[in-house]
Amino acid sequence: LVAYMIPEGKPEPSPEEIGNFLKEKLPEYMVPSAYVFLEKFPLSANGKIDRRALPKEGENFQKIEVAYVPPQTNFEQTIAKIWQDALGLEKVGINDNFFDLGGNSLQVTKIYNELRKTWPKELENLSLVDLFKYPTIGKLAGELNRDKTTDLSSLEQNNVDLEAKIKAGKNRLKQRFKKAKAIKN
Repeated sequence: LVAYMIPEGKPEPSPEEIGNFLKEKLPEYMVPSAYVFLEKFPLSANGKIDRRALPKEGENFQKIEVAYVPPQTNFEQTIAKIWQDALGLEKVGINDNFFDLGGNSLQVTKIYNELRKTWPKELENLSLVDLFKYPTIGKLAGELNRDKTTDLSSLEQNNVDLEAKIKAGKNRLKQRFKKAKAIKN
C-alpha cells in the first residue's frame, strides 16, 4: 500500500512518523508501507487525480525499513515456511508485515488453510480475521500464545512427533517392499 501526499509545511514528516501516527488510527493492514511526497497531484483532463501519472515504485518512494529477525521457534519457522511458499520469497522475518511483502487477501486465505491443515486441533480458534489483525509472524505467534486453548509447546512437540511418525511409516514401507521383492523372486 502506497500513500501519495502533499505536505503542508517544512520539514516534511518522516515515513516513520506518518506510519506511527496511522498505526494509532488504522488497522495495521491499512497502514501504507511506502510514502511519496508530491508538490501537486497529477490531474486528468476532467480534473480527477490521474493515477497512471503517479510515480511508480522506486521513483521518490520512501519505505519504512524493518530489520530482519529470523524465526526462533519451530512454530515461527513453520509459519515462516508457509508464508515463503505463498509469497514466493526465500526468507521472511518475524517482524515482516505480510502485506508489505506483497501479500494479498487471496494469499491470506491460502495461508489460513495451510495453518489449519498443519495444526487442525491446536488452531481451531484461529480465524481468517486474525491473519489481518496480526500481519507479522511475531504478532500472530504472540496472539496464539496468549490464547489459552493454544499451547505452542504442544504445537512444536506435535510437529516433532509427526516427523517421527512419518519416518517410522517410511521405514515400514521399505521393509514391506523388500519382503515383497523377495517373495516375487
